[in-house]
Amino acid sequence: LEAFLLALAAVGMFLLSRQVLGLPVGIAAAAMAVAGLDRMALFTVLNPYFNQTWGFVALPFTLVLAWWAVQPGLSRRSRQAVVALLLLFAIVLVFAYPLAAPIPAVPILVFAWLERRRRIAAGEWVWRLHHVYRGTRSLIWLIPVGILLFVPAAGVVDKSIGAIEVFLPGSNLWVWGGDLGRFLPFNQFLSLPGSLAFLPLVVAIIALAVWGLIRQQPAIRWGLGGLLALGLLVALYFRQRAAGWYFEFKILAFIGPLIMLMAVAGAWRIRRYGTALIAGLCALTLSGVFLQIRNLGYQLPQATIQLQQLARALPKGSSLRLDMWPALQLWGAYFLASHPLCSQYPQLGSDYPHVAISRKADYIVVLFDFPRPRDAIGGVLVQNQGYRVYRENPAVPGPSSCTYRRFDRIYSGAGYSLR
Repeated sequence: LEAFLLALAAVGMFLLSRQVLGLPVGIAAAAMAVAGLDRMALFTVLNPYFNQTWGFVALPFTLVLAWWAVQPGLSRRSRQAVVALLLLFAIVLVFAYPLAAPIPAVPILVFAWLERRRRIAAGEWVWRLHHVYRGTRSLIWLIPVGILLFVPAAGVVDKSIGAIEVFLPGSNLWVWGGDLGRFLPFNQFLSLPGSLAFLPLVVAIIALAVWGLIRQQPAIRWGLGGLLALGLLVALYFRQRAAGWYFEFKILAFIGPLIMLMAVAGAWRIRRYGTALIAGLCALTLSGVFLQIRNLGYQLPQATIQLQQLARALPKGSSLRLDMWPALQLWGAYFLASHPLCSQYPQLGSDYPHVAISRKADYIVVLFDFPRPRDAIGGVLVQNQGYRVYRENPAVPGPSSCTYRRFDRIYSGAGYSLR
C-alpha cells in the first residue's frame, strides 16, 4: 500500500514539474525521481506513517490543480471541474493529515490572490461569497453537504487548534515527541548523509532551488518560493524548541522533496552544466535511498509477528493477559487479536485503543526476558524468541474482563468502545 501511495505521489511530482514549472518530459521525470525518492519521503513510507503518506500524495496534485484553476482562458465549466478536483484533493490532504493543511495553503492563496487581481483589472467575473447562497433553493445542497462534513471537519478543527496551541512559545512539546526521540539531521531531508561535511552540498541544492524559482512566473515564484521559505523558517523555529523534533520532521518531510524538485528545475536552467548537475542530484538521491533502507531496519521483530502462530496453538476463545510494557501491547494485541485480551497495565493516556483491564485470564503472555509471573502455574506452554506463554492459576481471585474489544480514551469516556 505504501509503495502504491509513493508511486502516486511521484506522479503528482511529475505533473507539478510539467504543468507548473514547465520542465521538459525528461527533466520532469528526473525531478519526479529526485522528489519521490527523497530520503525523508522513504522514511515516511517505510516506518510507515500512513496518514502523513496520504497527505504527501495529495500535496502535489493540490498544487497542480490550484495552478490550473487560476489559468486564464479556461471556460467556466472547465474551471468549475478543476476547482471540484482541487477541493477533493484538498479534502483528502486535510482530513488525512490536518497538520499539513498550511503547506499547500500558502501557494494556493498567492495563486488565487494574484489571479483575482488580474481578473478585477480586466473587468472579468470574480467569484464572491454571496454566490454560494442564491436563495432558499441553495439549502437543498448546502444542508446535506454541511451534515456530511460536520464530523470530519470537527476533527480537523480540533487537531488544528491543538497544533496552534503547541506552536506558541511556552507550550510543552514532549507529549508530541512521537517515536523519533531526537532531531534528524537537516541534510537527510535533502537525501544527504547527516555529517556537517556535506553542508556545502546543502547550500548548493538550496541555491539551485532558488535559481529554479527566480526564473518562474511571479505567481509561482512567490507562491512556491514563499512556501519553501516559510517552511524552512518554521522548521528552524521548532529546532530551537525542546522536543520540537516531531513538528520539524513533519514540516521538512513535505518541504524537502519540494526543494529537491525545485533544485532540478534550477539545474536545468543552467544550460552548460545542467545535465551534469541533474545527474549529480539523481546520484545523491540514489545514495539516500540506499542509506535509508540500510539504516531503517525492520518495523517489527519476527518474534512479534509470530505471536499469531502462538495464538493458534492455544484453545480457541481462551483469554490472554498481556504482561509486557504498555507500548509493546499495541502490536502484541494486534497479532493476538483472535483471543480475548486484557492487561493489568494497558496503554492508557493516549489515543491508541488499548485492551481491557483485568488480572484474571486463562493464559499469560510475557516477554522472553521477563521472570515467570506470580499468577502463573506450571512451566512454559509455548514460546518463541521474544515471548513465552504460561497458564494462569485458576485460583487467582476475581472475574475476568478480557474481551475482543479495544477501548479508546475518547469513545470509552462516552460509554463506547472499539472493535
